[in-house]
Amino acid sequence: MWWYKPNNEWSKVYDSIGFGQEDSKDVRNTRKILPFSYYDLPIQLRTCLLYLSIFPEDYWIEKYQLIWRWIAEGFVHEEKGLVLFEQGERFLDELINRSLIQPSDRYHSGIVNGCRVHDMVLDLIRSLSSEENFCAMLHKEQTMLSQNNIVRRLAIHKRILEHNPKMNVRMAQVRSFNAYMCGHMDCMPPLWSFKVVRVLVLDLCNFTGSPHLEPIGKLLHLKYLGLVNTAIAELPKEVGNLTLLQTLDIWRTSIEELPSTVGKLKRLICLRADSNTRVPAGVIGSLTSLQQLRLHSADKSPSAVVELGKLVELRVLEIQFCKMDQNSRRSLVESVCNLCNIQVLEVHYDHSGPTEWAYLGSSWEGWVPHPRLRQFLLRAISLP
Repeated sequence: MWWYKPNNEWSKVYDSIGFGQEDSKDVRNTRKILPFSYYDLPIQLRTCLLYLSIFPEDYWIEKYQLIWRWIAEGFVHEEKGLVLFEQGERFLDELINRSLIQPSDRYHSGIVNGCRVHDMVLDLIRSLSSEENFCAMLHKEQTMLSQNNIVRRLAIHKRILEHNPKMNVRMAQVRSFNAYMCGHMDCMPPLWSFKVVRVLVLDLCNFTGSPHLEPIGKLLHLKYLGLVNTAIAELPKEVGNLTLLQTLDIWRTSIEELPSTVGKLKRLICLRADSNTRVPAGVIGSLTSLQQLRLHSADKSPSAVVELGKLVELRVLEIQFCKMDQNSRRSLVESVCNLCNIQVLEVHYDHSGPTEWAYLGSSWEGWVPHPRLRQFLLRAISLP
């Protein structure tokens, strides 16, 4: 019976849909069916699906990054008592349930932490995106943008950028600039040319020299700044001028210390710091709107661990230690006890010596898990 087939067999069937000769009957039929699935979506879900056309082909899309970007773009609104991220999760689940995107459990934890877009779905949404002037795209085969339309969102994939003064003028209307796996980013349009940009993403990009990000403080409409996997050594203090910023993602950069001005970002709801990034005293405690925090090498920022207890809106906490003494253990547990909205809690002990576990001891006894906690992970840490 078909329903007794194991999951891996169904995955093979799903992945095979649409493959084969381009002019085959199966491919033609699949292409006819897919638009019906798209137009059957509520309007807000159509927009969220179209947004996936921004990502490169076969790209693994991390769940948190995607939802925070939907929020920055204004696609998600609070409804029925849910906060923005929870509403974004509902949208993501709905797209998965309709088989328009493929869920991914990248770390084999049994929890969906990302997704991919099937090639045929990607072809469809890129075609629709072009027709509706939703997003303009430049990849290594393209040399220039169409001059006919105003560019609101721009995605650049796998290109070596070249200096082009005409692009500076085009950037004045861009609300979302997304570069993936691009080289010579020194030749990207200057930051001052982005007059109304809300989302700025540089992912796996390379600079030939030292990037000059000081003008970023002039991007007063910016809500999402993602510099993931891009070698940037310093974040300018002018980032503190971005009063509307909601997400600051500097994971896997080379930034050694956050500027203290980050503490001025009162609307920041997501902060993901690099594994080697130090956080000055007073910064974390000032960011009382935070809902997600990734803080690695927390032992380099002991004051940040103490200040965690002030983040009563925090829903997702990923924290990692390279060293864990008695004071840091006590501070961590005391702070976690105050996180009354926490839903996801991950604590990692990443020692560099021989196999060793951190022992939290009796200090953990004062913690009562909040009823909304749905994911609790301890790595190389033992409980009493």
